[in-house]
Amino acid sequence: MRIINLLPKYEKEAYRKLRILSHLREFTLWSFVTYVVVLAILIGTHFYIQKNLFNIDNDIALEKQIIAKADNAAIKSQLDFNNGSVADYNQLAQTNPTWSRVLEGFSNLVPQGVAIKEFSANLADGKIQINGTAQTRDAVLVLRQNIIASSLFQNIDFPLDNLQKPTNTSFHYTFFLKTGVLKP
Repeated sequence: MRIINLLPKYEKEAYRKLRILSHLREFTLWSFVTYVVVLAILIGTHFYIQKNLFNIDNDIALEKQIIAKADNAAIKSQLDFNNGSVADYNQLAQTNPTWSRVLEGFSNLVPQGVAIKEFSANLADGKIQINGTAQTRDAVLVLRQNIIASSLFQNIDFPLDNLQKPTNTSFHYTFFLKTGVLKP
């Protein structure tokens, strides 16, 4: 089937323009409706964001406070631990006797050819006992003289059985620390 338009030419033109105008009106109407919907969505989003912006700012401030407290707590905990360690060290340094000075002083008194096998000390009464061997009897006497001359020791007990053999002599001494030597 074929459609033949028998309208005069100027009416055909008017009809074509009317159809174009109708499509243009329809396009404009749909564009306007779309514009209004998009504008309504944007305005609604704007009000929603403005309403929740205050809550978000409060949440951010609260999170910052929590983070600051957590950081401060960790740093404070580390500082407390370090301060405790330093305090423990200072307390030990003040209350423990300084044996290193006594041992160093004694080691300087031992002459060549003398070997100390045992060194025992009693903190309560300051009593020191040593056992050892010496290559000669004279080395044992030099050790005795060095201990007597020392500013760290007193009351040396020198048994005569230390001098029985002239060489490869075994010996033992008992002597005491002078008062105040172990004070820190």
